[in-house]
Amino acid sequence: MADFRQRPKGKYIQDSDWVVLYELTQHWKSEFLFYRDELRFFRRLIDNYFIWMTLGENLDAVRELEMDMLEVEKKSKDVLLKVSKHLVQLAESVEDPENKPTRVFRMEHESLEDDISLFTQKFRFIRKDVMAVTEQVLQSEQWADVKHHKIKSNVA
Repeated sequence: MADFRQRPKGKYIQDSDWVVLYELTQHWKSEFLFYRDELRFFRRLIDNYFIWMTLGENLDAVRELEMDMLEVEKKSKDVLLKVSKHLVQLAESVEDPENKPTRVFRMEHESLEDDISLFTQKFRFIRKDVMAVTEQVLQSEQWADVKHHKIKSNVA
C-alpha cells in the first residue's frame, strides 16, 4: 500500500527544529479542515441521492459506505483534535527557546504523523467509493427517469 507520510521515516523528526515541526503541523491541521469539509460534502451527496442509491443492487454498497463514513468521520474528529493539541504544544515550544525538544514529544509527533497517514488512506478509499456509488446512481435507469420527469414538468 502507498505511504501517505509527508516526509521520509528516518531521523527527520529527531533532527528538525521546532519551527519546521510547527509548520508541518499547521499543514496537517489545514489538510484535516479540508478533509472535514469534503466529508460534509460526501454526507450531503449521499443524503441527497439516498433514495436512488438504495434502489436494487446499490443498497448493500450504500449500507457499507455509510458505516465506513461514520468510522472515517469519527477518526477525522479524533485526529484533528490531536493535531490541534499538538500544535498548541509546538507553539509554546517555539515561543520559549528554553523549552528544549524532548525525545518523547518527537515520538508523539511521529506517532501522530502515522495516524494521519492511516487516516489519509481510509479517506481516499471513502472518496473513491462515494464517487463510484454516486456515478452508478447517476447512470442508472431510475435516475434517468427522474431527470426526464423533472425536465417534462419544468417545460409544461
